Amino acid sequence: KCNYSKMNASEIVSNTAGKGVYHARCIRSWAHEYVMSRQIPYSRQGHHAKIWSFLWDEGILLQVKSYIREHKWDISPQMLMIQMNEVILPGLGFAPSPTIHINTARNYLKELGYTYAKVKKGIYIDGHEREDVVAYRKIFLEQMSEFEHRMPIFSGDNLEEITWPDSNVQPLILITHDECIFSAYDGSRSLWIPDGEQPLRKKGNGRSIHVSDFLTDVCGRLALPDEMQVSDDFPREACVIMHSGKNNDGWWKADDLIIFDQCERAIPIFEARFPGCQALFAFDNVSSHATFSPDALIAKNMNLNPGGKQPKIRRTYFGDENIQQDMIFPSDYRISNLRGQPKGLKQVLMERGLWPNEGLKLEEARKIMSQQPDFLAQKGRIKEVIVATGHKVIFYPKFHCELNYIKNFWGAAKKFSRSNCDYLWTGLQRTVPLALASVPLTTIRRYARKAFRYMDVYRKGLTGKAAEFAVKKYRSHRRV
Repeated sequence: KCNYSKMNASEIVSNTAGKGVYHARCIRSWAHEYVMSRQIPYSRQGHHAKIWSFLWDEGILLQVKSYIREHKWDISPQMLMIQMNEVILPGLGFAPSPTIHINTARNYLKELGYTYAKVKKGIYIDGHEREDVVAYRKIFLEQMSEFEHRMPIFSGDNLEEITWPDSNVQPLILITHDECIFSAYDGSRSLWIPDGEQPLRKKGNGRSIHVSDFLTDVCGRLALPDEMQVSDDFPREACVIMHSGKNNDGWWKADDLIIFDQCERAIPIFEARFPGCQALFAFDNVSSHATFSPDALIAKNMNLNPGGKQPKIRRTYFGDENIQQDMIFPSDYRISNLRGQPKGLKQVLMERGLWPNEGLKLEEARKIMSQQPDFLAQKGRIKEVIVATGHKVIFYPKFHCELNYIKNFWGAAKKFSRSNCDYLWTGLQRTVPLALASVPLTTIRRYARKAFRYMDVYRKGLTGKAAEFAVKKYRSHRRV
């Protein structure tokens, strides 16, 4: 429109921008590209590879990925450099064999999606979507869905308002359990420190305190309020604190959950604190929580013949008519040395009419015995103790720590203990009770609400990072 040619117009624009002839040529090229494709070309400056990368070779790339998978949680640039220089590259017939620098190995790890970061606890990706774990998670979510309508609902800015279920529905309160260890030398992990200086800290973790506690979003830690009057021998809190170590209180075992009366303390405290309510005790799905009583109906603990070192199993009932069967010989049994001794698989199966004429080997007899209805119905010891009092038990899916909100409680308590750590055993004994009491009830309720959001996103089919994003992005009470 100004009667300028393309060359003159481009030179005027280039001069106005303080550029020269080359920039004017670029402007004409950009204009031609826009006329032809209606797109402005983007700059390729800095995007051109200056050297050839070994990762461009498919064979090398496959070997590198395979090695990294084998060392998923301990891989380092140093390890990858040694593997490349001593195994992968010489094995492909390079003569002389080239080598890579540790900086190159570090760049390879970044290119393959690895970053150097502080390890944090969150969703366990390994095993989280394993077939058996997903199958149990579906069962768990269905059970929780049936229970939720009986649980109280919290509302308000600080979740201080409680809405209980209808009067014709017995309230159900979720009581979650877990254990945590506090160490004397476990100080703050991140600090503001002067350049070139590091604090001098003691090595190792030092002596530790093992805490096992129950938590609920209604009252926080399961304990009686100070104003509630009870007898002197009545427990006031369900928490158990052990000074771990061979020369102290020993080590935590599954039996401690029952024998050292934690469940027996928790149940009366709950019933006194919430009369007329039913508890849903939730535990992590670990093998120690699935142990059986010494007299439980477990076929693999029985011998083929009577007597011996096999345990004395409890009385049971079998058949459609619930026929009573003792697993121990009576005190007036005709063979004196078997009186009061366990019967063994052969005798038990004979009394049930399941012993064949040709006999059975030990493993065959155990298999038949384990498939009997009374043996299949055997519950773990924790479940037996709690169900006998009229309450319910549920176990979280494996690798799903995000569903147990007491994990967040431990994180907040440890943050307090680390910030107040003085690296002394007496200081740890003083700090741990303060750390447990430092987490407000409002915060505990927020942790519980987040756990229920995770349950909701899993019901909707989301997993992994998509589930984490949905829980943070979309918020409502126990729903996403």
